Order: sequence, then structure tokens, then C-alpha cells
Amino acid sequence: MKVKIVLDSINPYTNVRLTTFHLVYPQVIHQQMLSFKELSISSIKPKFSPGCVYPIWTRNNDSYNGLRLNTLFFEEDRDIEKKANKIFDEMRQSAESCCEQLESLGVSYHNIENFLLPFQNIEVILTGTDFFYFFEECTDYKNANPEIFHLSMDMLVALEQNEPERTDYHLPFVEYSEKVSLTEEEAFLVSSARCANINYFYESNTKEEAIKSTERLIENKNFSFFEHQAVAMFSYMDYYDNLDSWQSFRNQKGY
Repeated sequence: MKVKIVLDSINPYTNVRLTTFHLVYPQVIHQQMLSFKELSISSIKPKFSPGCVYPIWTRNNDSYNGLRLNTLFFEEDRDIEKKANKIFDEMRQSAESCCEQLESLGVSYHNIENFLLPFQNIEVILTGTDFFYFFEECTDYKNANPEIFHLSMDMLVALEQNEPERTDYHLPFVEYSEKVSLTEEEAFLVSSARCANINYFYESNTKEEAIKSTERLIENKNFSFFEHQAVAMFSYMDYYDNLDSWQSFRNQKGY
């Protein structure tokens, strides 16, 4: 897993903090991450790569009202963990073999790749002003999915250690030196395009390339990447979609 703060801003009028993360985590927890509607999450489609993303194995504990609790294995159970990893490897190899057979039949890669997702990471951009419910649920180690627990703890530590900047504009992946040569609209477009291309070196993404990229995003109705740029508003507890006192580019444009 990977946790990195891309941009951390404070609204100078309301003191509301807006943070954008670049995250890499197991594909299997992505649906649960999307359930937190107060957060804006945009994903880059995972690409299959050699190797395997192993689960954090837990005990099956039915002693709490018949519900499963996520209890990590103890040190003496490492042999169980190794055996579980071996079985998971066999599952991945079987899935790869089946996918190769499907490919030989001429089946589209867009169909085939879905069967490999449980063994892969996914890369996302996540932005929000209100992380309270996310951290309340995900940092409960007794009940939270263990992958989400570790991810949320890393995010919490990153927030505590980072110093946000007071600013009127929240523009991930746009350097300060670039802002002086861009109009507000161009800055929003460049940031949106670079959020959609986080698996590339964004420095090579010129203004012209970025604007072409956003045209394709709009054409494909992929509007989530426009939710990570925002302008500071003047009223506290005044929500613009899911952001408190910050208006996202998507909200501003009505996408």
C-alpha cells in the first residue's frame, strides 16, 4: 500500500482543511472505499503485473454475536499464513491460465482483466474536507477490514504530520510557477488531466496535452477527476456537493 499527500490546503476564510491523497491499495477493498460518499475518489484502472497482492489474513471468530471479527494471526500461526499465501498463489496462477485460454479464443482484454482484479492493487486520487466518519469506522481495528485499517492509519498519520497551506485555490499537481501563466479555467483543466494521469510523470503533461485529455474525459462522461480541484468559499458549513466551504471544479461547471 502507498499513502502520499499530494496537496493540503486551508480555506483562509473558514479554516476548513481540504486534502488530496494519492493512494495505492488492494483492489478488493475499493468498493468499500467508494461507500464513503463524503470523499471524492477517482481510480486509475489497474493493470495486471507479475506477482501477487496478498491479503492480510485474519482469524474466523464467531464468538461476537455470530459476526466475524478481524483478528490478526499471532506469531505462532505464521505457518498458517504461509499456507494461505500458497493457496492464494495457486488461485492467481489458475486465474492467469484461464485468462490465457480466454485470450486465445479472442476474448477482449476488457473482459479478461476483471478476473485478475482480486490479485492486484488499484491507484486512486482521494480528496475530502470531512474524514470524521471514514476514520471513525476504518480505524476500529476490531471490526474494520484489516487492509482498510492499515490504510486509514497511514492516512491519519500523514494528516497529523503534514502542514497545510492557506490558499484560495486547491490545484493538485499544478506547480506554483505554472499558476502565474495559467488562467483559472486552464489551471483547473491541467490539474484535472494530471489527476487522471497519475501513473505518468505529470511534468511532461503540457497545458495543450492536458486540455485535450480533459476533452476526452468530458466526452466519456468521466467527471470524477474534476472533483479534486476547488476554490475557497466564504461560509463555514456551506456544502458544495461533498465539500465544506470549498467549491469543486465539477460543482462549478455543473458536470
